[in-house]
Amino acid sequence: MSMIFLGIVLLGAVLFLIVSDWLFLKKDVTKIERLKIYKDTIVTQWSILLIICIVWLVSDFSWKELFTIDSGNSEEYSSSFIAGFLTSVIIGALLFVFIMNWRAKKGDSKNLVVGNIDFLLAQTKKERLAFIFVAATAGICEEIVFRGAMAVFLFGLPFEFSLGTVAIISAVIFGIAHFYQGAKGILGTGLFGYIIFKIYMASGSLLVPIIIHFIVDLKFVLTPNGKVNLK
Repeated sequence: MSMIFLGIVLLGAVLFLIVSDWLFLKKDVTKIERLKIYKDTIVTQWSILLIICIVWLVSDFSWKELFTIDSGNSEEYSSSFIAGFLTSVIIGALLFVFIMNWRAKKGDSKNLVVGNIDFLLAQTKKERLAFIFVAATAGICEEIVFRGAMAVFLFGLPFEFSLGTVAIISAVIFGIAHFYQGAKGILGTGLFGYIIFKIYMASGSLLVPIIIHFIVDLKFVLTPNGKVNLK
């Protein structure tokens, strides 16, 4: 029964995100209020996480399996390897920010960051501050839902999925849940989801993917988005 409830919640969450994204994309982007979008995103994701936590409270799932995974080879990856990977992510994010700022100074602002969803990115100081909370929310909520809870559900099905198969399935679902980013965005977030799941397997702890996800999203706070492409 617990698996059924969890499956319903996860399916409902993904469908809700897809439908809400579809409705959002039909709006006139020139009239959007970014702060309102940020607030709605934060409320939505924490609400989904709250429902997941309620499922955990009333079921026989353990909290440990929500935040850890035993891949059988986690011990092969030293703390120095994980620290090195995190350092690489930070350097990559800073390099991205540097390149975007350099392009902005040259006046190359067309499709500056992510093309047709540039209008969602923070432009004012107040929006940038709010986006920090969006990044933190995405890092925490999306990782717990799409990596932690999703893995528990997939491993609980009577199909004996391998770790690699679970990584692929969760990555595909994660990509689809980012429907608003279009085909390229779905592929990009799907690939990111796969990589982050492999890191989850390597570290054995969901904390590492949460930190990486937060850093990856946080880089947009420092990216120049003053001029956006609304076409």
